[in-house]
Amino acid sequence: MPKTPTILLRAELVFSALALLSAPVFAFVAFRGEHYFMLASEALILVAGVFGVLAGRGRFPAGPAMAAMCVAGSIFTGAVLGGFETQVLPNLKNQEPLMLGAVFGRLGLAGLIAALGTLMILSRTPAASTKKLVWAVVTIAPVVALAAAWKLGFVARVAESLPEAAFQIGVLAVGMLVIVLVSIACHCAIRAFEIGVNAGEAASENASA
Repeated sequence: MPKTPTILLRAELVFSALALLSAPVFAFVAFRGEHYFMLASEALILVAGVFGVLAGRGRFPAGPAMAAMCVAGSIFTGAVLGGFETQVLPNLKNQEPLMLGAVFGRLGLAGLIAALGTLMILSRTPAASTKKLVWAVVTIAPVVALAAAWKLGFVARVAESLPEAAFQIGVLAVGMLVIVLVSIACHCAIRAFEIGVNAGEAASENASA
């Protein structure tokens, strides 16, 4: 099995280091602005940055892609929680550029690290992982489309044109479909990364044998 490309690990190290270094800065800004709950989200980003740097240095050879996704998820969660604490995400207008950078800068870093994790898993077990990832994208696409329709107001217009009973039945049916699709997408994505982890563990055992 091919090793994880060094350039991907180094890129993860750089992006994680940026998140790590940004955490104390924005924690200070949050404290000055009395956004005390944001201190917890900055602590989460700080810890995620530490693990990301370690992953970028090759400390998790059996599952570098899974490690990258965990780091990305933690940074994403911290950024979203901080965004709601500072009211940046509900209301993008009239926000301080520094707070916009605190939220969307880290969301961008999370996306980049997640992309690196995907490339890592594809470089280790391309055939098996690609099939699972494609299924994950296909099944999550309708959910994303539905969310976009709701955000653009299409769902509200449809709701106004339907009887209340029909709308409630539709909400129940669509809700169940969303749960099924999200579950399938998560399962396929997790399996894609598990394949890479299992392959990495097998390679480590063969090397030590």
